[in-house]
Amino acid sequence: MIVNSLDPKSDSPIKSPSPRRPKLDITSPTFEDVYQLSLRRVMNIVITDQDDPPYLLFPTAEHTQVQFFTESDWKEFGNMELEASRLRFTLTRYPERGPPLACETTLKLLLSETSILKKWLEIVGDIQNESKQAMMEAHNAMLSQHSDEREPNTKESFVTVPVGYVTNDKSVDLQLQLWERALAEIAEALTSSEVQNIDQFLQIYSFLKDSIGGLNVSFQPRIALFQRLIQDVHNTIPDKILSTETWKLVAAQCAAESSFLAIEKLKKVSYIHFTNHQVLPYVYVSLRKLPRAEFSVPKRVLEIAMEMVSNSTPERLCDIAPITIAYVAPLKHEGKMFKVVIDGNNRVTAILLLQFLAASSSLDSFDVGALQQFCDDLGLGMKWFLDMKDVAEELFSRSEYLESFRSHVPVLRSFAQVSRVAALVVQEQEFHTICMSRTTGSRLILLQPMHQALYNDKTLPFGWAAQHGQAHGRSMGFKPLLPRR
Repeated sequence: MIVNSLDPKSDSPIKSPSPRRPKLDITSPTFEDVYQLSLRRVMNIVITDQDDPPYLLFPTAEHTQVQFFTESDWKEFGNMELEASRLRFTLTRYPERGPPLACETTLKLLLSETSILKKWLEIVGDIQNESKQAMMEAHNAMLSQHSDEREPNTKESFVTVPVGYVTNDKSVDLQLQLWERALAEIAEALTSSEVQNIDQFLQIYSFLKDSIGGLNVSFQPRIALFQRLIQDVHNTIPDKILSTETWKLVAAQCAAESSFLAIEKLKKVSYIHFTNHQVLPYVYVSLRKLPRAEFSVPKRVLEIAMEMVSNSTPERLCDIAPITIAYVAPLKHEGKMFKVVIDGNNRVTAILLLQFLAASSSLDSFDVGALQQFCDDLGLGMKWFLDMKDVAEELFSRSEYLESFRSHVPVLRSFAQVSRVAALVVQEQEFHTICMSRTTGSRLILLQPMHQALYNDKTLPFGWAAQHGQAHGRSMGFKPLLPRR
């Protein structure tokens, strides 16, 4: 159950990330560049460079949105720029982000064993079944909000208040024990130069980061990347003996880095931007078959579309701020990880609007049937159609926008050729995502990682009203990039 999770020490001063030495962007990167940046974060634990600390992935230095951790957080949990501290913080401060109540008995049995890593593979099937049951209870509670009285195929028919899986707010010690014991066992093995039980350790880590979807991923790429990171640590410091406590920090960081590096799309990284303390890897993603969770603001979409047209020529379209995407595992059915838009729905809608206008036979009237066909051709679902319908209706009621678009038909035709846009790659489970529809005043309500998968599942009738869904926050800077054909 999602509960009030305000930090009791919120009056403590904020501790901002330490300054980073300015670094030139990598304009033609490869996956190896992304890997080396990850390795640098790991190696900084072993050989700390206070004058030139490594850049951090977004949002691994942020608490919520653009708010950083407090000095009291650093004092209680340790270096909040490291995964070991951050995960301990999340499990302590936000019990609703921990395992479902349905898993409690099985986890207690696991913790009664001498070695939880050796026992894990025997009980992980039970954990998966119990997690799925908890997810389905939340799913069914959300479905129950959809009565027959709602008018079908309207935005209102999709708007759903998120329901979280049930957790035990008093079982924080249980999830902390699971993490600390798993970390202690893997660190002890690494101290002895052993590499066994990595699979089990990474599964427990992923389960604690996302108790519903965390076990629905392929672990083989993560295992290989974890082993490579550990081997590179050994190769860099062959004669240095690390303490068990240091190996704990290294193992936790390698788990986080291998989870990120295993994102398949990063093999096609297109640009790496450095800003403030953040490193932002960009890829190009297709506009086809995009899922959608949150509806847009029609007036804002029109403003963005006008900015794009005004700053473009038929020969060269304008640079556009990258959207933000994550890859999540489907929860209701088997399937591979799929991309979801974390931030940038308005920008994508604006581009698609320009493409629809370019394909329209006339800009004198709005053809709803043509819009439906346009969405079908791109593999866009009902939420996209309803959203673009509202934007188009707003457009055709605003003569000043229509006149401007009519005078830029060659630019519209150039936008019609766009098939891919730049996107910042992040991981949903790294965010403390605020639930906008249930957060009022100072009472902070978090979404669970599973909500991203449920709301973006095209087979489910779930959606968020504009500006009342989720709040992730944005990176401190960005690099505008050209859309691509």
